[in-house]
Amino acid sequence: MKRIPLIALLVVLLAAGTTLLCVAALKPVSALAFAAFAAWLLAPYGLMAMALAALRRQQDAQPHGYLVAVLVSLGGIAWLAAILFWRPDAQGALAVLMVPVYQGVALVLLAPLAAWLGRRGTRG
Repeated sequence: MKRIPLIALLVVLLAAGTTLLCVAALKPVSALAFAAFAAWLLAPYGLMAMALAALRRQQDAQPHGYLVAVLVSLGGIAWLAAILFWRPDAQGALAVLMVPVYQGVALVLLAPLAAWLGRRGTRG
């Protein structure tokens, strides 16, 4: 159980690094454009890293919260890869900008589910 938080954090950080590579693949026209895209696309990973740090401090932390962070991170990378490499199209730029929004929605939907599963597991 002690390795689960570290593995989850590693997945989130690797996903953030991969996101930076995807931003570079977009070939922004300036350093400012790169920084803006990177900041926008990395925001969910920063939020998840902070949440994982807070979760790690809890004595009775369940692995469900860590799983949510891993799933949302991998989902964001899969979405970016699909947009940029597997099925590129003319509307790809709009879709790239929506990735953090989709990740936020996934976090909002999955975090309460993870908390409920954690409470349910400790009751029984």
